[in-house]
Amino acid sequence: MANPNDSLLSSDAPAFADGDLEDYAHETRVVRPAAVDEPGGGPAGDIKVDALPANVRPRLEIVAGPNSGKVYIVNKPLLIIGRVPDVADIVLRDEATSRHHAAIGYRAGQFLLYDMGSSNGTFLAGEKVTAAPLRHGSEISVGNSIIIFWMS
Repeated sequence: MANPNDSLLSSDAPAFADGDLEDYAHETRVVRPAAVDEPGGGPAGDIKVDALPANVRPRLEIVAGPNSGKVYIVNKPLLIIGRVPDVADIVLRDEATSRHHAAIGYRAGQFLLYDMGSSNGTFLAGEKVTAAPLRHGSEISVGNSIIIFWMS
């Protein structure tokens, strides 16, 4: 069964319309992803995000793992990566991925990678991280998947 969020994030999906961005224009939002009862699958606290500028649309390319070949456009200030379609924006069909595994958030002009209390950890360039800034070409490892962060 296809993830309904794939159409919102896939490379052929449109970005937010100008009117949609107005809600985020001058505010900082605090997002608390839904908590879960499963160990290793809940949020690592609140994540503060800023408005995503209209001209900023990085891509996430899955280069290894069960979802290899998929490309997603980052078109909102917070994306959740995990195993469960009802919760995650990017669903990885990988048993080594937690329900809420990682998040990518936009804050203070940069994108940050967060581990959300995952069982197997979130890695950036081979190093286990809880929170770290992303750069063009950053290699993210979540479960058995490798994701490359590309700035557009």
